[in-house]
Amino acid sequence: MKKFLLKFVLFLGYAVMNNGIDRSSASYNGSTHLQNQSFSMLTVNGSSHLLNIDALDTIVRGALNANKCKFKTLQVFGGVSLEESIILEELHVNGGCHVNQSEFKHVTINGGFHVECSKVKGKTIINGGIHGIHTEFKDIIICASEIVLDCCKIFGSLTIKEVEQSWYCFAIFPVFCKKQELKLTDTIVDGDVVFEKKDGLIYLNGKSKIKGKIVNGKVVTSK
Repeated sequence: MKKFLLKFVLFLGYAVMNNGIDRSSASYNGSTHLQNQSFSMLTVNGSSHLLNIDALDTIVRGALNANKCKFKTLQVFGGVSLEESIILEELHVNGGCHVNQSEFKHVTINGGFHVECSKVKGKTIINGGIHGIHTEFKDIIICASEIVLDCCKIFGSLTIKEVEQSWYCFAIFPVFCKKQELKLTDTIVDGDVVFEKKDGLIYLNGKSKIKGKIVNGKVVTSK
């Protein structure tokens, strides 16, 4: 009886009830395929394929392919492909990220970001290029040479931080120093567009419009 009670108590400490769902913590090493499961804490040390997973806090150290998943927080050290998924709080990726038909609160990407038919309700921070298509953002802070947004809506501001370039680019071949470019097609920015460094270039195509101020940049002929 005592052993049974001990096991029962340990089980209660291991399982977490959340909205009527029994959640348990789990850790996997190596390539992992999971589907139709719920977790309080999920850790994968290796590449992973997740289908219809409902997890609170998730860490993946390796490439991630997730479809129809729901996470509270998701942190990935590797490339990410995310389809039809929801991140309730924050997505943090150290690597390239490809997203389609998904929704987030906050996003931080240290790598290239390709996003389609999605929505970010909070802040988006990107250290790398972005190509957004049919996606809604609030505020974007990005460090990249080129930003491409097609049929998107930014309800807040867009801040473009300076990209570090080699000293010899300025000292010896300044003509080859690439200026930062913002390319908008049928995209609306409700707030300001701010380049941290001067001489930013903005290409407005179709029905694109910037309703706020443009700081350290200028609109040039469509490209």
